[in-house]
Amino acid sequence: EEQYRWVQTMRLLMRIPPETRPVTPSTPASWPWLRRQRRRVFRMVTHLSFDIFISFCILCSVLVMMTSHEDPSSSYQEATQMINLVLSAIFLLEACLKLLALGIHGYFKERWNVFDFAIVATSLASLTLLLLGTSIVNISILRAFRVVRSLRTLRMLRGAKGVRMLLQTFIFSLPSLYNVGSLLFLIFFMYAVLGVTIFGDMEVTGNLHFRANFSSFGQAIFMLFRCCTGENWASIFHQCRDHTIFAVAYFVSFLILTSWLMVNLFIAVILDNFDEAQSMEDALLTRTDIAIFADEWAEYDPKAENTIRTECLPKFLKHLGKKSMLGFQNQDSGNVWVFQDNVKDLEIPDRDGRVHYYEVLQALAYRLLGERLPDNQNQAIGKLVNKNFPQLAKMPASKAMFYESLAAHHIQKVWKGHVVRKQNIKKVRNVRQHICVMS
Repeated sequence: EEQYRWVQTMRLLMRIPPETRPVTPSTPASWPWLRRQRRRVFRMVTHLSFDIFISFCILCSVLVMMTSHEDPSSSYQEATQMINLVLSAIFLLEACLKLLALGIHGYFKERWNVFDFAIVATSLASLTLLLLGTSIVNISILRAFRVVRSLRTLRMLRGAKGVRMLLQTFIFSLPSLYNVGSLLFLIFFMYAVLGVTIFGDMEVTGNLHFRANFSSFGQAIFMLFRCCTGENWASIFHQCRDHTIFAVAYFVSFLILTSWLMVNLFIAVILDNFDEAQSMEDALLTRTDIAIFADEWAEYDPKAENTIRTECLPKFLKHLGKKSMLGFQNQDSGNVWVFQDNVKDLEIPDRDGRVHYYEVLQALAYRLLGERLPDNQNQAIGKLVNKNFPQLAKMPASKAMFYESLAAHHIQKVWKGHVVRKQNIKKVRNVRQHICVMS
């Protein structure tokens, strides 16, 4: 059981990649005023309050769309048009401020910003067409795209543990649901072909009409889907039974396989993943701890290159220890020897002066609940690591552990300081001797 839990933990480690952080773009030194302004705007657009304000404006935009009704009054149209104009101006100002703070490359690097920019352009186009009074394009269709901006509020659900667990359950269930869905489609395919063979020559009358019949494969698929949902399937069954006695076995077996067995199988998969997600939340190392690790890692690796300098690792682990059990809270980041006594068992390779995201995370997690695994399981985990972090295989081979590199760096630093002190003492002695000779 401990080995199974450790394998599931390692799989969870790979599901949370490093996060990117917005970085202020470089500004020519000849423009100091522009540099100061960009820094101020950068601090403003990356602040949590700014994101909350924009999310509030998005919700207001959705609420305005919810008030749409038939035959609106002129005062209502003027009010909603003014509100949409103000909100569009706010969203346009948001895009301009982020372009100024992040630069063109930094702004369009994030997918949410690309999506927001497209929505802002769509909103401006719809307002322009509305003001011009043209009927070339259905404005309600363009305006409906703005509802999708409300998905940005999902970012604020990170602190809601229950909602986050449900979302994780749905995401983790997708691979299993794909397999179950493939089996369900195979059942539909077999019964559709069989239905065309048995009931394809029936006259389209009564409950069988041009939208519900077995005259072709496509019509049979839609017909079976309708029966699976339970919509008036009994009357169709009785009419088909009058045509042939095989209809009893056909419809009864199909409903047992689809409506009862397969639907319950979908539910069982989701419940199983929900139990697994809940057990991970209640475990010693939770998804929240890994998310905190990724968030703290982004402070040292804002471009999500998956590596940081080895000499930054003690400071990183000290700051991480203040937020999560993965780190070392009571360690002095400047004292390498005290630090080494506590982490000498961590197998974090030093790769040409840098350490990798997954290797650091895996070593810290192993310190808490790691278990030795069989060779075949280690090989399977290694393949998953290479698939999720392909750049790890391209890094230079490790010649030492990180604490050995830190110890060597500390010895070099102490020795250089010792040499400098000896040189200074020698210079002082020479000056004193020179002064004595002169006197």
